[in-house]
Amino acid sequence: KSIYYFFYYPVTVNLLQISLLKIQGIPLYKLIDRALLSRKKREVVFDDSFEFGNKGWHLNYRDSNNSDKTCRIEQSSIVFEANDSDLADPKKENVSYIDLSNGIYKDSKYEISCWVKSSDNTTMGFKLWVHDTKGRGEMKFPANFYTPGSTPEEIKVGFIGTESQALRIHLHYKAGNGKLFVSKVVVVKV
Repeated sequence: KSIYYFFYYPVTVNLLQISLLKIQGIPLYKLIDRALLSRKKREVVFDDSFEFGNKGWHLNYRDSNNSDKTCRIEQSSIVFEANDSDLADPKKENVSYIDLSNGIYKDSKYEISCWVKSSDNTTMGFKLWVHDTKGRGEMKFPANFYTPGSTPEEIKVGFIGTESQALRIHLHYKAGNGKLFVSKVVVVKV
């Protein structure tokens, strides 16, 4: 116990009780987050421009014969560079992904977007693919792989939160010549 003075009146404080109150406050915050903050509109849930390195992306999720080349973060972008011999997957595809759980709520609507471009003469394919962490609510855009142009293009896909209250974002690419660059990924609760 400690004695503190509050406006000249002595107050006895039990440090153990204060510690327990702090520990009990953590679930209270989560309750407030789920109940009140989930109702906010147009909230940015996630924003990554790769300026500060890797925020938790799983690079080269499928096997790569040359992981330092096929997917890397450099100069504020995720760079994909893979020909058929670089990828072990029989379909010659690979993916980088990140799982999000903060700010993802059941039945809430989200817009996931990324900015992608390619180097000149690129034949690699790309698509944005999202679902929850249990494989439900899957959305892809475009439906088939496509090769973006040399100026950044924004690709968007919608997602409705499931009971898992989590979201997995895949940056999905197919082998070819050249390079693909993803410079920004944003998730907005709409």
